[in-house]
Amino acid sequence: MTQRPPLIPRLVAERVVEALEDEPVALLHGPRQAGKTTLARLAQHAEGRLGRLLAG
Repeated sequence: MTQRPPLIPRLVAERVVEALEDEPVALLHGPRQAGKTTLARLAQHAEGRLGRLLAG
């Protein structure tokens, strides 16, 4: 099995987690391959949330 490269630190991750403390929804907008889904999963895990992640 190949080993995954380490994740690039997401500088905005803390702000997303803070936003989710105040509101139930956060919009992550950006170009393809920018790490939006990864950031959403990290924030979801940090908050211990089992909410729905919509990506597309």
